[in-house]
Amino acid sequence: MNILGVGTPELLIILLIALVVGGPKRMVVWMYQLGRYMGMLKKAWAQMAENIQQELDEAGVGLQVPKHVPTRADIDRLAENALRPFIEPAQQALQEYKAEVGQIDAAIQKAVEETGAEVKPNDAAARVDYGTWSRPVTAKSGEPNTTPPEAQ
Repeated sequence: MNILGVGTPELLIILLIALVVGGPKRMVVWMYQLGRYMGMLKKAWAQMAENIQQELDEAGVGLQVPKHVPTRADIDRLAENALRPFIEPAQQALQEYKAEVGQIDAAIQKAVEETGAEVKPNDAAARVDYGTWSRPVTAKSGEPNTTPPEAQ
């Protein structure tokens, strides 16, 4: 359970501190007030949703406003359904890529086994320059190393 970034352990600690600070009599009153405000929130949401739904229906928009206050799971489900047309092709391409990489790895492994050659990493590929952020800092001056990788 995670409500506004507050998990179960944090919520229990907050309730324990409230019990210590307010005492059991005040806690009962506070919980009663919290229940009343939650009921008012639900009524306000229902009224607002009804008004928005009427406006959408009058405008001819085929959209349904939820009758209850959406939870995080509801929002996650809506986002997943909305993004599914974009995610599925990307996942399919990723699976194809992984299959091709697996075939290449198998071919390399087979060639290594047949020839008995030793596979070493490519030194040029290991020293790819991605700009100033990837350049190592020299130990003496503390300045970025501006020497091109080819000259090192």
